[in-house]
Amino acid sequence: MKRARSAKGTRSVGVAAQYSGTVGKIANCQIGVFLAYATGSGAVLLDRELYLHADWAKDSERCKEAEVPEERRKTIKKPTLAKQMLSRAFAHGVTGAWVTGDTVYGGDTTLRSWLEERLQPYVLAVPMREPPWAHPPCRRGRGALACSQVAALVSRRRQSRAALLRWGLAVPGLPVDRARVEAVAARAAQPL
Repeated sequence: MKRARSAKGTRSVGVAAQYSGTVGKIANCQIGVFLAYATGSGAVLLDRELYLHADWAKDSERCKEAEVPEERRKTIKKPTLAKQMLSRAFAHGVTGAWVTGDTVYGGDTTLRSWLEERLQPYVLAVPMREPPWAHPPCRRGRGALACSQVAALVSRRRQSRAALLRWGLAVPGLPVDRARVEAVAARAAQPL
């Protein structure tokens, strides 16, 4: 959902030394949040919002010189910008089979909960430290596994199915990949 654009100066709106996933490091750039609709035939851009870095939000004179509207002279989290754009798209009748995004969006529980309340399927990457939701819930009082632990279990080919079954992260009789899809699909119908 986000893209970075290199900007060497300081006058381009929102330009700041900030982390860019596109560049893979901190760089002097602008960050935008984009909403696109994709099908097997292609994709179309539906909406966009510029992420205004905190350095800009703190400098009202700089914002005034760059003609940033007063109502936008604050830093709004990228997932919040995404939710606003999705709300506008949904209000105009746009429907999608899935909402997708990287860890910036998947790591935001507010955005995920909002999508779940709408019964909108999504595939959002989550940080490796995040404990995944499991259906049925993890058993025997062991607590939730971090995503990195689940990934380690899955990577052990011979033991992965048994380990996932033991932790309640797979369903007997279903292939492991299918079980994960079923677990995600069932999440919207289960209390958090």
